[in-house]
Parts: sequence; structure tokens; C-alpha cells
Amino acid sequence: MKLFLIFKKYLKRKLRRLMLIMLTSDEPYNKVLEGAIAVGENRSNLIIGKNVSFGGNVYLHSDAVIEIGEATMIGYNSILHTSTHDYTDHPMWTKRIDRPIKIGKHVWIGTGAIILGGVVIEDYAVIAAGTVITKNVPKGAIICGNPAKIIKYRSPETYDKPPFINQPQEATIIKKGYLSTNYS
Repeated sequence: MKLFLIFKKYLKRKLRRLMLIMLTSDEPYNKVLEGAIAVGENRSNLIIGKNVSFGGNVYLHSDAVIEIGEATMIGYNSILHTSTHDYTDHPMWTKRIDRPIKIGKHVWIGTGAIILGGVVIEDYAVIAAGTVITKNVPKGAIICGNPAKIIKYRSPETYDKPPFINQPQEATIIKKGYLSTNYS
């Protein structure tokens, strides 16, 4: 019964904070940039660089700082979540652990990726669709899977070309057919 009362008090406090933010804000609480949904106790925890694009329904849970470098692309239905619970404590929900997320510049995060707190993704990395990131990602790494694994690295020539134009540009659309049926 005591735990129920503690949980009830916790929920009331969270609801009061959320209502206060919603009522005193001149913009919708959950709108950061087009395509992103932000939740968390402090919107100033979001540090978003220039030319960052969100593919839609990108969930930014920022109880700790989320820093996203310039020209990063984050795919549809991706989740960046800074909070977890201490599984060594019982009941687990009584102790929340908040850890920051840092994403470098020119990172591509595919559709449905999940990035958990405490992670640093360095510049020019590529995160495949559906990947779950629980550990740091080195510069230029291409990561996929659950658990995530490095499958290869991007060639530095692909991203270190001078002069780099840091302006939004029209994308070139290349249409290709189906994958090869050669299964060997």
C-alpha cells in the first residue's frame, strides 16, 4: 500500500509539471521541429544543430541532454530515450537513471532505430533501420542489428572531401529495380 501511495504522488507531480508547461507555452509542448515529438521535464535539454532532419514521428525523450549535430538525418519512428530504471533495486520504478545522448554531425539514423541513454554516436556514422544502440559508435562506422554490431566503416574520402558545402541542397533521386535473385 505504501508503494502505491508513493507512485500516486509521483504521478501527480509529473502531471502538474506537464500541465504547467503546456499552459504557459506559446507553442505546442511536444513540437520541436517538423517530424519530431519531444517529451521530458526540461525542453532546454535538446541541443539541435543546423539542418537536422526528422523523418516523422521521431520520439525525443529528453530527461537528460540530447545533443544532435548539424546535418544529421533521423528516420521515421526512431526513438532517442535518455531514461531507464535501476533493475538492481526493487521495485525498479522507484529509481530512474537519466543519461545523455550525443549524436555527431552528418549522421544517418535509419527508420525505427532506438538509441538509449549514455551513448555517443560520432560524426559520419550510419545506423541501419531497426538497430538498437546501447554502446558508443565510432566515427564513420556503419552499424546494424540488435544487438548492434559494426559491419564496416565508411571511407573517409566520402566525407572528408574539401570543400564541403554545408547548405541544404536538392537531393538526387536514383530509382533502381529489385535486388538480385542470385542467392549465392
